[in-house]
Amino acid sequence: MSAVYAGNGVPGLFELSRDPSGHVGFSMGLHQCVGRHVARLEAEALLGALARRVERIDLAGTPRRHHNNTLRAWESLPVRVHQEESSRCAR
Repeated sequence: MSAVYAGNGVPGLFELSRDPSGHVGFSMGLHQCVGRHVARLEAEALLGALARRVERIDLAGTPRRHHNNTLRAWESLPVRVHQEESSRCAR
């Protein structure tokens, strides 16, 4: 699963292949991100829409962890998405 609590730093862009050294988190306490609630709502909407449209998600390769003392993240998480028949778009 992607780190939905991590920001990209580029408005309107969700890029999984971005350089993790530019990580922007929500922080905590006095310096907490004021947009954290909106970001969490967006993540909830995204994951909810995905759950309604996808039958299942399987691993398609070997996951590789990004080793960091402060952030749990994946360097690579290859997946295969199996879409439900009723959710497929007509072409």
